[in-house]
Parts: sequence; C-alpha cells; structure tokens
Amino acid sequence: MLGRLDRTFEAQRRFASNASHELKTPLTGMRALLQVALAAPEEHRLQDIGPKLLTLTTRSAEILNALLTLARADQGGVAMEDVELDDVAREVTVQTRAQADDLGVEVTVTCARAEVRGDRVLLRQLTGNLVENAIRHNHRGGTARVCVEERTEEGVARFVVSNTGRRFSKEETDRMREPFHRLDTRQAGQSGRVAGHGLGLAVAESIARAHAGTLRITPLENGGLETCVELPLTTAGS
Repeated sequence: MLGRLDRTFEAQRRFASNASHELKTPLTGMRALLQVALAAPEEHRLQDIGPKLLTLTTRSAEILNALLTLARADQGGVAMEDVELDDVAREVTVQTRAQADDLGVEVTVTCARAEVRGDRVLLRQLTGNLVENAIRHNHRGGTARVCVEERTEEGVARFVVSNTGRRFSKEETDRMREPFHRLDTRQAGQSGRVAGHGLGLAVAESIARAHAGTLRITPLENGGLETCVELPLTTAGS
C-alpha cells in the first residue's frame, strides 16, 4: 500500500511539474515574440508574427481544455443520459477523416448499436482522443480500425481502436496513461505531423473511470496498439 501511495504521489508531482512546463513554454514564446516586435516595430509586421502567436495561443488553449476535461472527469462531473456509443464513434471518425487522409492512414469503422449511460460530451472526447492517437501515431499507408460492439452477456459496450505503427514494449504501454507522457516525441518535427500534448490517454482513462468503465492498452505483435474501453450497457444498470 505504501508503495502504491508513493507511486501516486510521484505521479502527481510529475503531473504538476509537467503541466507547469507545458503551459510555460507557449507563454514564454508569445512573450518573446511580442518583446522583439515592440523593440523594433518597423521591422516586424503583423502578417509575420500573427500566425506564430496564433499557433502558440491555440496550443495553450488545447492544454488548458484537456486539463479541465481531466479535472472534470476525475471529480465526477458527469451528466448522465442515454448515449448510443456507436453514433458517437461514427461522428468522431467522420471528423478525423481529413487528418487521416493528410497522413495517409486508412480508417475503417465497424459499429453495432450499443447504448450506455453517460455524458455525451465526455464520451465524444474519449472516443476522439483514441481515434486521433491511432491516426497520429501511425505511418503513411497504415491503418486504423474502429469497432463498437455490444457484449450483452458481459453487460458492457466495447469500443476498440487498433492501429499499425512502431512496436511498443509492455513497460511503454504502462506509462502511456501518465499525463504528458508522449507516445513518440520524434513525430513533433516531421512534416505533416503535429505533436500531441501527452494528455489524450490520461483523459480517456479518467473519462472511462468516471463512467464505471475500464481502459486497456495492448501492444500488438507486429507494431501498433489496441486500445479497448468497456462501459456498462444501459440495460446493465436497469
């Protein structure tokens, strides 16, 4: 028990440290751009610094939104309603289609009707995070598969996302749940690939837990990951 408590405190310490760093970096960049522009306004046009400032403010907003979602899920701020998980999954895959096309990743969807009780906004965030991860951490010509099924005998709806990509060890997949742990920082500088914040899986697991569900991450033998979320069916709680 002491060991688990120690690991929990250490994870919280790293979270606070990483959160401060992640928010400080874009804010420091914005301040530097503005200082340079104000020091020599005749040499710096808005058309030049505007896009850079916009990128930095967008990154800050994304980090803050992810942290707020994480806090909301952890504190149990879940509005319960009947949600068809398959509809949410289809909606998310449609929204990420352009990103998949840009990165050369083929996305296939197989969805059977599965109704759960939960917060539609948070469930959309959960499914979106997992699908985006499967697309982002992939390779050109790779695939991502999205599946929703109803496991009546187990009383759960199962949302599974699997993707091609590099090989991961069991130790790496265990750390993926930690906030600000990035799957592959090398992708940050590659053309057409946007570096994530390392919050996607942490947020997804917190949302699953807030819905009395589970999240499991499994490294695939030939590379890539399978991420499986199980949530109680509506009928299971009736």
